[in-house]
Order: sequence, then C-alpha cells, then structure tokens
Amino acid sequence: MQPLGLSNSIARIGKRWVGKGIVIYLADPLQATKDAQQKSEWLRNRTRTRFRELNELRNQVQGQTAAKELMGRYGYWLMMRAQMMVDIPSWHGGYEKAIAQGFDEDTAIALADQGVKDSQGGGEEVDQSGIERGHAITKLFTAYYGFMGTTLNVAYGSTMTEKSKAKIAVNLLLTLSVPAVLGSLLRSALTPGDDDDENLAETLIREQIAFVMGLIVGGREFEGLAKDNHMGYSGPTGLRLIPDIFKLKDQAMQGDFDTAFRKRFITVIGDISGLPAVQINRTWDGIEALSSGDTSNPAAIGFGYKKPHHDHSDNSSSFLKVF
Repeated sequence: MQPLGLSNSIARIGKRWVGKGIVIYLADPLQATKDAQQKSEWLRNRTRTRFRELNELRNQVQGQTAAKELMGRYGYWLMMRAQMMVDIPSWHGGYEKAIAQGFDEDTAIALADQGVKDSQGGGEEVDQSGIERGHAITKLFTAYYGFMGTTLNVAYGSTMTEKSKAKIAVNLLLTLSVPAVLGSLLRSALTPGDDDDENLAETLIREQIAFVMGLIVGGREFEGLAKDNHMGYSGPTGLRLIPDIFKLKDQAMQGDFDTAFRKRFITVIGDISGLPAVQINRTWDGIEALSSGDTSNPAAIGFGYKKPHHDHSDNSSSFLKVF
C-alpha cells in the first residue's frame, strides 16, 4: 500500500499543499511526472537512489555480469513506479508551497526535493541516518529500513516543530497509525476470499503494534510476536536469504512441487534478484483463483486470494486476552 506513504508527506509538507500536488498528479500523471523530473535532477535519479541498497547497487561498477546489471536496473522497477505515485504529488505540493511563499524557482525546486527526502527517505549517503551508515553488522539490521526510519523522524520532528498540541496529535496519528490501520483495512477489503479468519479489532491491534516496532532498529526483529507469527524468527532482513533457502530445501525434500514450493522458490529468487516476490506470489495466487473459479473478482490479480479457513476453533488464547 505504497500510496499510504502520503501520510508522511501531509505531516511534513501540509495537507493543503499535498492536496494540490495530488490534484496536479491526478489530472495527468504522465505530464506531472515529466514536469517534475524536468525541473529536478534529483528526482530524475530517484528510481536509482530511493533506498540505501538500491543506491549501493547502482554504484557497483566493477565485477558486474550482464545478468546482474539487468537485475539491478530493473529488479525494483515496479516498486519504484509505485513509489512515484507518492513522490510526484509530494514534490508538486512542496514546489507549489515554496512558490506561494515567494521563493525563487531554484530555491522552490530545492525545497520540493527536500520535502520528498524528509517525508519519504532517500538512499544517498547524505540522506541516511547515522545507524544506516554504520558498521557492517548494523547494516544487516537496517536493510530496507529507510522508510521506517524516515517515518520515525517525521513523527519525532512534528513534536519538536509544532506548537499546537492538536496538530502534534494529528501528525502522530498520520504517521504512526494511518499507514498501519488503514493499510490493514484496505488489504482486507480489496483481497478476495475469506474475510472471517480473525477478529478485526485483534488484527488492527496486531498491525499497529507491529508497525510501531518496525520503526525501531532491532524492534522490527520482534514484529512476529505482535503478529503471532508461528514461523519463528528468520533473522535480520539482510540475511533473510539463508533461512529462505532452508525452507525451500524442506519443501523440495517433500517431493511435492505444489503451491508452497512455488512460493518458497519465488521468495528465494526475489531475495537474490530484488524482484517483488510477495507481489508475484499474490498475483499468481489470484490468477489461479480466477482460473479455478474460486473467485470472479479481478482484484485478485493485484491483491491475491485468501483461501477460506474451515476451522475457526479457538485452539489458543486470544491476543486480546493478554490485556
């Protein structure tokens, strides 16, 4: 749910100006993107510098095979296009705000760039937090952490710069709750299939706690506790390939090349190449559900399909009973 990142932009740039940016973008997305990129060199390079790992991949100029260069260039293509749905409206909003405040063209462009950096993060070294630029071991625990670290900074910054307690509360709600709660509700509403697999209130509480834990380096390693993840701990994101390979081996040893094997295989390919494995599996599930007649909802192609849970027995104590 990448567009939910606009909540950070609203907190950082302002709802009025982000609203203007959204209007400009929706009127003609291609032209809005072209106009912004023509004015901003930084924005033109955005698809290659969005997060630390992508920027480092871009800077690898030696020892690159043709296949590795191809994967590095296009492996994150879909993810970057989704990010542009947030970046471009945010940039236009920041630009319009700066022009309205009387800044000249060059300054307005620089302020618009900074607004996107501050609200969505960036992979260039100057935009990384100190812990992301640290020792190799800390980098293992901060892989793909950029946006969550940026969200934490936006939330903290709003408490330091805003004098109105009401605005602080609204900004904290936008940055810390809206992405978690609204994202969960949208996934549930848009994904075809069984929607009665868990109590809604419990799901939202889990998602909220997991989101807040994900803001803290080290804390996201325990997200599975909040989500009641029965798969156990799989290690830091930077080393996720290792447990994924073992899980693929376990599936292969069963000799049954079924859906579970396919998902594990695609996950490993995604770990290696940077391809969006989660989205590929969702789309595959959706296409299978459509072809088998389990659903007729075309949204399954984008959001996947939730198979019905026939056993709703309460075999374990509810998460809510802990409180």
